[in-house]
Amino acid sequence: MIKTDLMAGFCAKSAFNSLPFRLSQAGLTLLEMMMVMSIAGIIAMLIIPSAQDIFTQHRIISELNRTSRLLQYARLQAITTQQNITVCPSADYIQCVDNWTLGKIVFADVNDNAQIDGDEILLISTEQSELQTQVSGPKTGVTFYLNGIGASPATIQLCDTSTQAQFSRALFVSLQGRITTSKDTNGDNVHEKNNGNALRC
Repeated sequence: MIKTDLMAGFCAKSAFNSLPFRLSQAGLTLLEMMMVMSIAGIIAMLIIPSAQDIFTQHRIISELNRTSRLLQYARLQAITTQQNITVCPSADYIQCVDNWTLGKIVFADVNDNAQIDGDEILLISTEQSELQTQVSGPKTGVTFYLNGIGASPATIQLCDTSTQAQFSRALFVSLQGRITTSKDTNGDNVHEKNNGNALRC
C-alpha cells in the first residue's frame, strides 16, 4: 500500500512538473508573433490589389453585357415592330442626353426628335451605371431602322474611374446593325478599337 501511494505521488509530481513545459510550448513568443504578422502583411499586400482588379474587371464586364443586351433588344424590336427604335441615356426617362453614365431608355422615336412624346412608348429602361464606371457614347443615341440596320456606326466605351487602360471595354455598332465587343487581339492586356488602336480612357 505504501509503495502504491509513493508511485501515485511520483506520477502526480511528474505530471505537475511537466505541465508548465506543455503550457509554454502552446504559446508564441514575441519574435514568432512578429514574424507571423510580417508574413500575413506581405500576403495581404500581394492578394488585395489582385482581388480589387478582379472586382473592377467584373464590374466593367457586367455593365458591358447589360448595355449589349439593351442594344440587341432594341434591334430586335425594330425588326419585330417595323419601326425605328432608339437607345439613349436619359436623365428623366423621356428625353435623350449625351451622358451615357445615366440610365438608358429604349423607345420608338417615330418623329426622330430624340424624346418620348405623343404616341411613343418607353419600351424598357435601365438604371444609372455604378459611380466607379464611366460610360461614353454617341451624342444622338443609337437608332436601329425597321430592317435592323444602324442609323450610323457607333461606339460605346466603358472605363473605370482609375482610367487604367486594362479595364477599358467597348461595344461597336456597325451600319449593318451588328453589335460586337472589343477584344485584346495582341495579348497586351488592353482591348483595341476596330481600327486596331488601343482603347484609352
